Amino acid sequence: MIAVRADVHAILTRACADCHSDQTEWPWYSHVAPVSWFVAGHVRDGRRRINFSTWVRPGREPVDSIDRLKAICREVRGGGMPLTSYKLIHWNSWLAAGDVETICAWSEAEQKRLSAPAK
Repeated sequence: MIAVRADVHAILTRACADCHSDQTEWPWYSHVAPVSWFVAGHVRDGRRRINFSTWVRPGREPVDSIDRLKAICREVRGGGMPLTSYKLIHWNSWLAAGDVETICAWSEAEQKRLSAPAK
């Protein structure tokens, strides 16, 4: 079972949930073509890569959870996420260095915990 601390949950909700969960807040411009196609495509692709709404469910996590945890840290540490195009419009999605370290520390701790032999 993936355990998401409250501080990590707050960061992921603020910076990631619009594209990586079923809790998308669709802004007005997401209903106007052709921008709507761009926005919907980003959300669809984001959910396909990881959807926090379906991934973090007790006892229902996919077998590749450790790989996903590694990818989360790699993407935020490398600046690949959130996307620059998203950050330009959603100022609250920018990740401070402390946010990145919080996410990566959580990711690494969860990887270790999930890799540990069952007691």
